[in-house]
Amino acid sequence: MTSRLPKTDGIYLITPQMDDTARLYSLIGSLLQQPPALLQYRHKGTDPALKHRQARALLLLCRDAGVPLVINDDWSLARDVGADGVHLGELDGDLKTARSMLGRNAIIGASCYNSLALAQKATADGAEHVTALQRAFEAQDGGGAVEPGANVGQRAIKGAIQGL
Repeated sequence: MTSRLPKTDGIYLITPQMDDTARLYSLIGSLLQQPPALLQYRHKGTDPALKHRQARALLLLCRDAGVPLVINDDWSLARDVGADGVHLGELDGDLKTARSMLGRNAIIGASCYNSLALAQKATADGAEHVTALQRAFEAQDGGGAVEPGANVGQRAIKGAIQGL
C-alpha cells in the first residue's frame, strides 16, 4: 500500500487534553519547530464548539509547518475543518464511511488494540496506518488505550500489514 503521508518516518505527535486553546496553540507551535511526520488532534469529551476552534487553530499551525493534521475519533470534524485525515477507534465510526466522506487522498488511521485481526480488517477497510500496537506511556485521559507491556505481537502485526 502506498502511504498518503508525505513523510513516513519520524514522530507521530498526539495533542494533550487541554481546554485552553491559547496554551495548546503555543505548545504545539513550539513542537512543530521540529516537524513531526503527523499531528493528531485528540480531545476526548469536550464540547463540539471548542473542538472545532482548536482543530481550526491547529490546522493553521500545521499548514505553516507542512505537517499533516489528523483528527481523532471524528471524521465529520476532520471534513468540516479541512484536516488531512482522521484516526478512528473501534467505536468511532466505520472506516469505509470515513474514506468515502473524506476522499481517497485523506489519511485514515485506526486503532487495532494489539489485535492482528483488527489491523488486517482496518487496512482492508481503507485505513492507511494502524496504531495502539503498544503504548510507550500511560494515557492521562482514561481514553481506554491498551496497557503498556500488553504487546501481543507487534512484529507480527507490522509484518502482516506491510504484506498487504
